[in-house]
Amino acid sequence: MVKNRDLSKKVLVSLLTMSCVYLGGTFVIPTADAKSGENFTANEYWITNTANNYGVKISGSDITTDGDLVSNGNMLGAHGGNITTYKSINLGSGTNQQFTIYTTGLSTQAAAVKIDTGGTLNIEDTLTINNGYDGKITFGAANARGYGAGIWLADGILNAKNININANISSNTGKNFAQLSGLESTKGGFNITGDVYINTVSKAKSVSGLNLNATARDNIFAGNITVDKVDTTYSNGLAYGVKLNGTDKENKFNGVTEIKEVTGTADARGVYIESGKSTFNALKIGTVITTDTKASRNPTGLDASASNTDLIINKLVIDTVKATMGQAHGVKAFATTLNNAYLKIDEIEIKNVIGSDSAIGIYTAKNSGSSTFNNVTLKNVQAGVGGALGIDILRGDTVFGDINIEKVSTGATTQGPYGGVEATGIRFGYSYNGTANVLVNGNVHVGDVLADSVNAYGIRTLGEGKQVFSKEVQIDSVKGNIASGISIEGKDSEWNNVTINKVEAVNSIATGIDADGANSGLEDNEVHGIINGDVIVREINGNLNVSNVENAAIRSTNTATLDIRGGVKINLAKKSVNMEEALIASEGGKLSVNSGIARDVQINGDIKGTGTNSELNLKLATATSFLEGKSTAENAGKVNMAIVDGVWNMTGNSTITVLDNNALLDMRADNNAYSTLTAENLKGSGGVIKQDIDVRSMESDKVLVTGDFSGSQALDIYQKDNYVPASDSTEGTGLVLASVNGNGTFTAKDREGTLFYTHYDLANKASETEGFTTDWYLNKIIKTNESTTSVDTVLSANALNYHTWRTENDKLLQRMGELRHNGEEEQGAWFRVKGSKIGRDGKFGFENKYTAYELGYDQVTKRTADKTRYQGVGLSYTDGSSSYSKGSGDNSSKAISFYNTEIGSKGHYLDLVFKISSMDNDFTVYDTNSNKITGDFKNTGVSLSAEYGRKNDLQNGWYIEPQAQFTLGYLGGDSYTTSNDINVDQSGIKSAVGRIGFNIGKEVGNKGMVYAKANLLHEFGGGYDVTMRDSTGRVKVSDSFDDTWFEYGLGAALTTGKSSHIYFDVERSTGSDFKKDWQWNVGARWSF
Repeated sequence: MVKNRDLSKKVLVSLLTMSCVYLGGTFVIPTADAKSGENFTANEYWITNTANNYGVKISGSDITTDGDLVSNGNMLGAHGGNITTYKSINLGSGTNQQFTIYTTGLSTQAAAVKIDTGGTLNIEDTLTINNGYDGKITFGAANARGYGAGIWLADGILNAKNININANISSNTGKNFAQLSGLESTKGGFNITGDVYINTVSKAKSVSGLNLNATARDNIFAGNITVDKVDTTYSNGLAYGVKLNGTDKENKFNGVTEIKEVTGTADARGVYIESGKSTFNALKIGTVITTDTKASRNPTGLDASASNTDLIINKLVIDTVKATMGQAHGVKAFATTLNNAYLKIDEIEIKNVIGSDSAIGIYTAKNSGSSTFNNVTLKNVQAGVGGALGIDILRGDTVFGDINIEKVSTGATTQGPYGGVEATGIRFGYSYNGTANVLVNGNVHVGDVLADSVNAYGIRTLGEGKQVFSKEVQIDSVKGNIASGISIEGKDSEWNNVTINKVEAVNSIATGIDADGANSGLEDNEVHGIINGDVIVREINGNLNVSNVENAAIRSTNTATLDIRGGVKINLAKKSVNMEEALIASEGGKLSVNSGIARDVQINGDIKGTGTNSELNLKLATATSFLEGKSTAENAGKVNMAIVDGVWNMTGNSTITVLDNNALLDMRADNNAYSTLTAENLKGSGGVIKQDIDVRSMESDKVLVTGDFSGSQALDIYQKDNYVPASDSTEGTGLVLASVNGNGTFTAKDREGTLFYTHYDLANKASETEGFTTDWYLNKIIKTNESTTSVDTVLSANALNYHTWRTENDKLLQRMGELRHNGEEEQGAWFRVKGSKIGRDGKFGFENKYTAYELGYDQVTKRTADKTRYQGVGLSYTDGSSSYSKGSGDNSSKAISFYNTEIGSKGHYLDLVFKISSMDNDFTVYDTNSNKITGDFKNTGVSLSAEYGRKNDLQNGWYIEPQAQFTLGYLGGDSYTTSNDINVDQSGIKSAVGRIGFNIGKEVGNKGMVYAKANLLHEFGGGYDVTMRDSTGRVKVSDSFDDTWFEYGLGAALTTGKSSHIYFDVERSTGSDFKKDWQWNVGARWSF
């Protein structure tokens, strides 16, 4: 192999070898004669000059070279209207080759493969340009204006399956060489059906992986494209991964286009769209970096900042864009005059945008055209001394889908001359010479936005355009000098649901949502924001060491208007520090909350309207809505509140313009202080106002109405320490609770205590206070006999235990089945399960649903011709769930019973049962003051029952069985103390229940019987006493559960084997305050 020969020798060889075959402007010294359709291999020199005499074409052949390649022009190509076809081309396959191409004049261009003046080169398989001996193709130039490319379509078509440029395309004149490209088309058209690989393009003033112009023909790449590295280290060097132009035709990239590394000194762009239409299926951009440290340089991942462009990308991934000194942009479509520019990206992920000055993830400004970003993920946008913005749309029409921004941060220490240095997740409309109309169709998530010394915003809307967020917006954390989760400074923005988790101001104001017209640049500062959904603000941390600071969860100021039509949840009480108000309307700002349909409003924090023409409107409209805080209307500002449902927990002295109270105002939420509500107007019907009073010191919460009081309000009065004056005392008489103007009326609610209700009697008189016409005062306090929740529940729980115990004393057939089917066996075991729902109407009402489990054993102790006697024992457990008028509870019991049962030969029977029961009961209820009351107690009961019946056979298997039963019992009492300190003493209850009734049924052969039953029962005893005591007095209730009721049901007893049978029945009751809604009973017996 010959290598490293000087140029003069090679030229001499070229002149002496005129018998070579000339291919597309290339002289070749073959090692063998070339024939059409045969492979062609050049093992020695391949030396070309610039002659334009296209000679022999070797069609359908392969070309392989592994000798030195030296060219004074283009190495290989097609010229004119010729169509040249090769199976494959492999230039520079040897490992020790020299591969050098020279441009020969000013502004001339050379390439390893060139097609011009309408030529066509067809390569059936792969066009490969390999490394030279030093791993590169070296371009040289006689001056600083040389242009070089691996493949150059000056004017023609290249059809190929694959392209592999394994060589490092570089120059030996460095910064004096004007431009190098891997692939370049001027008027040509690439049609590549397979993949393209480009190793490295470097060492020129401007370097590009692909430099394509779709002017005369389409450039179509069906497969994947990989560019490993585009690099220039020279001063003012420009580096582009892909550079695209076009007019009537299109650049199409149908596979995955990957640009791994782009490094420039003055400029670096992963993809640069200068004009025309281009489409990418998938575009992956690795690292784009500018290295100059002496001047500000601005690298960009994707730059579409040119008019008359149309760019579509299905998926874009950018790994890192970094400016060593300057601004860094992930995606940019920005120019002072940018017209007819269309950009659509269906899915975009940008991992890192890092600028020593500023950094912007997506940056657009267009006068005409549109941008669409359907799904956006920005992971890290980091600025040094400049602003950091995740998305910055200055002008133009833009549509977004989902947006997810994880982190935006800056280390800047000054705001800049125009205040534009900031950290912002999303900014729309920051331009006063254009309009940004933006529609966000998807969900928005902004993670952390961080700035130590400059302002920070989660989302900022500005300008004349309309900006719409149609779905969920969530902002996790914002920290800055001035910090705001959402800053509304534009003419028209619209939102759906908004969640802001944390906002922290380092040196100034912190706001969750801030509508501010001060610096809007709009006529009359007409800032308008509408939130149609719900708002949640969790934590606001401001700085109160700065004067005139308004830290707020939501603020509207400087004539701005913010209308929140949905609900608001502001959870600030526990987490936030240095937080002044939850809601503020100031300096002519107007703020409305829940102005649309009724939604939950849950606010922990104060509200304020301050300054002329400022107005805050708040509506509480659902049962779970509340405001826990103070209200301030000052300096001609207004606060209007409507309480349709829910509650205002007033935590301190408050002023309000209009209060329309139709639900509840709780003035007791002030930590036992005495607060005053001053309202210009108070209206509403059926509203309740809770007040603290102390008749001993003559102090109270007070309501003052300076304008007009209309409608009616009920005062719910709470005496300090639950103190109740003696019946003949005048304590509290004359205590003024409200001073008003107008014709409204106050009434007072009775106050529920532990054992008694307290009645407060109000009266009114001419006011003794200047500026008011009427004083409403406390006239007298009376203790009433109305039964309280505590008293009702104690008695109801007592009744529940009694009725459950009484109901469990049931009948022989229910307990053991039909013993007449027992046969001659001497022993028996049985098991049954019973479920029941019982209750009591009227006073001391309850409901109990329970299930009982019972297991028994017996044996025959006597058997004669006249009768058979069984004696046995049973164990049972009952588990129940109880309901009361104001709560619920649990109950259970355990019992043991002993029985003696005789079955006579003439159809009669006698059943004697002695039973001992232990019953547990607990309850939890809430009184009218929402106080929780609990209690638990135990009762022990004993009973003795005697049941007699006689079965009389009728015709055809029918029978009737009259029955009578009498049960004597005693349910012992208990003493216990409830959670609200009531001492309860229950007496025992003596019970005597008689029953008469019958079963009528039919024998089903030897298989068993079915029957209906009816019984009349009467309680002859049932008297009891319950005494309740506490610090307020004593209540004793004496009553009786004597009663008569009727029970009826159906049942069956069936033989299932020689020594086993089953039985079941259902029944219910009627005719008294006691009711058995249903009871079912299922059992089985085995004899042995």
